[in-house]
Amino acid sequence: MDSFRAETQVILSCSHVFHQACLASFERFSGRATCPLCRSVDYEKRLFAEGRKNWERLCTIKLQAVWRGHCGRKIWNHLLDTVVPTDPAKRRDFFARRMGKLTTKMLSALDENDDELESLFAESEQALSVSRNVFRSQPASHAGHLGGETSTADRWAALRLDMEGQPAAPAPAAREDDDGVDWAKVEAAALGRDDQDCAICLGDLGGPDKQKALTSCSHLFHAQCLKSFERFATAVSADRHRQTLEADPTPDLPKCPCCRTEYTTRLY
Repeated sequence: MDSFRAETQVILSCSHVFHQACLASFERFSGRATCPLCRSVDYEKRLFAEGRKNWERLCTIKLQAVWRGHCGRKIWNHLLDTVVPTDPAKRRDFFARRMGKLTTKMLSALDENDDELESLFAESEQALSVSRNVFRSQPASHAGHLGGETSTADRWAALRLDMEGQPAAPAPAAREDDDGVDWAKVEAAALGRDDQDCAICLGDLGGPDKQKALTSCSHLFHAQCLKSFERFATAVSADRHRQTLEADPTPDLPKCPCCRTEYTTRLY
């Protein structure tokens, strides 16, 4: 009673169809050539392929149905994920599904990159610790350095004297006439920019009670932050020159943290 499928079949002269192997077994055990269904004797038989063709046709139909169902479900799921329903309840379910998928994707990415995130956080904490040490270690020799208009060369000479512990020839003092900076125009440009935060520490510049430094390029910083930045930039530049094995590892002059130009400063 099994399906014909793709096995070899035979048809008898009485129009009944059987598996060729099944009919041979029946004839061998019955001892005579009679049709298993109608008991006709002395029948003729020949190979029959229609059963196999019907089976192949049925398999093709099932495969096509499965594929069409897969494509239809794929299109339907895509519409569910992209088309926002108009019904309020369905809209709520739509956004809840999207939020759930995004959350699952984010958690999977965090699990995969857990080691990299830990390394990133450790490096950030180390950089923050170094930055705090730079801002806290301010020498007394720099206490009154920004008290008035000073050139970058003057500040660099004082910083190098403190870093290397050896006398350094001070840079020629810039006379007010030689400075050539219109501080009224610089102050107007700074006020027009209306900066609220210090670009170095990213903290609030504060009110008039907080000491600030105005650069000739019209940028405004905390005075303490600018001194710390100059100290840090000079140290990095000197170390870079030492690594290149230069005979005289003279650091480069610090540049403005915002526009990267040389500048003079005054308290604001």
